Amino acid sequence: MASSRAPRGAVLLIVVLAALVGCSQAVFYIPGVSPQGYSSQTQVPMFVNKLTSAKGLPFTYYSLPFCHPDEAEHEEQDLNIGQILSGDSIETSDYVLVTKRNEYCKIL
Repeated sequence: MASSRAPRGAVLLIVVLAALVGCSQAVFYIPGVSPQGYSSQTQVPMFVNKLTSAKGLPFTYYSLPFCHPDEAEHEEQDLNIGQILSGDSIETSDYVLVTKRNEYCKIL
């Protein structure tokens, strides 16, 4: 009597392939980060983060002698759980970036 059941190897292969297809959709997702599109000649905000020394000591960006933004413009950014756990300190900067504009040297 002929069996109508599929061989175990084929069923296992189908299950593994289905799992891989389902996982491939989430491979490039980073929690808390979503793509942002900008049109031409649009100002893009630039943020600064902590700096780490060769000995592994972290410093906030503005604890070192860099230009500070005005207090009215200075703000800390909301962080996701991963950034909080890694000790990130993301803050606004005085740098101005504009899409599709080449600038080589600029004084802050």
